[in-house]
Amino acid sequence: RGLGLSLVGSWDGSDGHDLFFPEYQQPGLSSGVAHDHDWERRWSVLGSMAGGGLTLHGAFSSRTMAIPTGAFDTDLNGTPNETRDDRGFLELRFERAVDATRRVSARAYFNDYRYDGYYTSAGNTSTDGARDQAVGGEAMLQWDVASANRLTVGGEVRRDLKSRYFLPLAAPYELDFNIPNTILSAYVQDEYQIAAPLSLLLGVRHDAYETTENATSPRLGLILTPSGRTTVKLLYGASFRAPSSYEASVNGDGYKLNPNLEPERARTVELAGQQRLANGLLGNASVFLYKVEGLIDLTVDPADSLFMYRNTGDAKAIGFEVELEGRLETRGTGYLSYTFQNARDEAGVRLSNSPVHMLKSGAGFELARWLGASVQSRYESGRRTVYGTSTDPSMVTDLHLLVPAHTPARSARSLDRLQLSLRVSNLFDASWATPGGVEHRQAAIVQDGRTVSAEVRCRF
Repeated sequence: RGLGLSLVGSWDGSDGHDLFFPEYQQPGLSSGVAHDHDWERRWSVLGSMAGGGLTLHGAFSSRTMAIPTGAFDTDLNGTPNETRDDRGFLELRFERAVDATRRVSARAYFNDYRYDGYYTSAGNTSTDGARDQAVGGEAMLQWDVASANRLTVGGEVRRDLKSRYFLPLAAPYELDFNIPNTILSAYVQDEYQIAAPLSLLLGVRHDAYETTENATSPRLGLILTPSGRTTVKLLYGASFRAPSSYEASVNGDGYKLNPNLEPERARTVELAGQQRLANGLLGNASVFLYKVEGLIDLTVDPADSLFMYRNTGDAKAIGFEVELEGRLETRGTGYLSYTFQNARDEAGVRLSNSPVHMLKSGAGFELARWLGASVQSRYESGRRTVYGTSTDPSMVTDLHLLVPAHTPARSARSLDRLQLSLRVSNLFDASWATPGGVEHRQAAIVQDGRTVSAEVRCRF
């Protein structure tokens, strides 16, 4: 009778790998091997009910994982260092067309987050935790003022009822703070068709924060469509990220407060084009410039070797991307892309953990009516570490087999009730690493080799 109901549940787990870190190797004391410290367990439930313009949906998820890297000088052996994150939300959404030109929507929500960490250092166990609860609401009006003009206005209010972090260390280093806060937001956007092939998008959003300075974020888009096969976009935007309660109030060890931390601000400019080269073949290209002011990062205070979040300065990234996307009738799809990016700080030093060259490719196809396969590869040039060294270039390939096959010829609704899949990550067991942080002894952290996972999915 017009009422729809859905319910999804999932569980997955991984044993991970034993990882070797020579930086922790000490004869007679430590082998440098993190044994059985790389596992992870996750489960979640999600449900929704919709009808009459109303949608009620919610979810809860939980993840517990071991930390194998020895961050903050925790032990590699013995009791695993582990964290648990629980997230839940409930939202009621309303949407309805007032008339042929106006549409309204509104939502109210409740979010809940819980984090607990357990760490062992020199045989001693310590804990920390965080709690966050927030309620909020948003309302929006979409109005077709004229056939070539669509106006969108809206506002949102969010109240963090609880924003707590605690670290029960020995005095005077114990820490327990709670910073309830409110954010008020308003936005307006206008989409105007200047001429048949040219449209203009103008928007601005203002956010008023209780705990930091306010922000106004404009955006602009010019979209040119000279033909049905070609689209060109010129995009400009400004964004703002206020420091989190944790970043603003505590460092990595909980020994210092950071009351002078300022928000991050970013400005982006992008010129993008899309061209249909042939039936089933699409080309994309873009050039971009990003500028970030007041980048927030975890640092080490040279005076006392304590960890603090600081505004580390400004950064700029310039680059381009080209991509080809193809579809072979109903039997498969593929893509190939290359990205170049040059990201540097205000002193001209390349940013850490930022590859200059990235090459990606992938294909999905039907091997038989009952078997589908997809393969994707990713090449990255080396990344600079926080210790001034660089990781080696890497190329990682993943394979996914699916029974029954899922191709454009077989929509999700037509799939059988039972679905089996097998994933092989890092198919060729390539050796690769990504940069660590200032909390690690190792400049680069070795990533997983070949990993095999299986999934069973049932629809009813």
